[in-house]
Amino acid sequence: MAKKAGEFIKFPITEAEATVKICSFTNESPFPQVVRAIDGTHILLKSIWRRERGEYFNWKQDYSIVRQGVANASFRFLDVTTVYPGSIHDARILRMSGLHWKVRQGNWLKGPVKQIGPVEVWPLLIGDSAYPLSLWLIKPFKQTATLTEEQAHYNKALSHVGVVVEQAYGILKGRCLQISG
Repeated sequence: MAKKAGEFIKFPITEAEATVKICSFTNESPFPQVVRAIDGTHILLKSIWRRERGEYFNWKQDYSIVRQGVANASFRFLDVTTVYPGSIHDARILRMSGLHWKVRQGNWLKGPVKQIGPVEVWPLLIGDSAYPLSLWLIKPFKQTATLTEEQAHYNKALSHVGVVVEQAYGILKGRCLQISG
């Protein structure tokens, strides 16, 4: 799988490629400039070296590695990182990932830019509450009893759009089960 990944997992680099991805999300999203959604998932480990158990023990009380994936509206992965132990938080994985480095260097998510009122909006990723809010990543408001009606509506709409990455993981895991079964 790792040998063939470069052929199939491709992040849109050019403005034209990003525009196509934005248009595919526009039909599904009330949010402008959304290119794709990001999330992590745990891949369970059947066996683990005794000395590394603590690192790989996750909050679900299992041993795992974490896969961070970015999926588009067609449930295709555009970026994948799978090298981190199960105990590491999604936000930390993002900070250490090649994706984060390439965005910060201006190599990815660099255009097209859309003017909305007085604000320039760059291409965006949708993440869940585990991720940090940034100029290129939007996330839901923290769930509290004091959310306004507008904030609750925003969270629901964002979740509806961001679910594509979870569905992409479901498709991938279903294929893996078919292969191993």
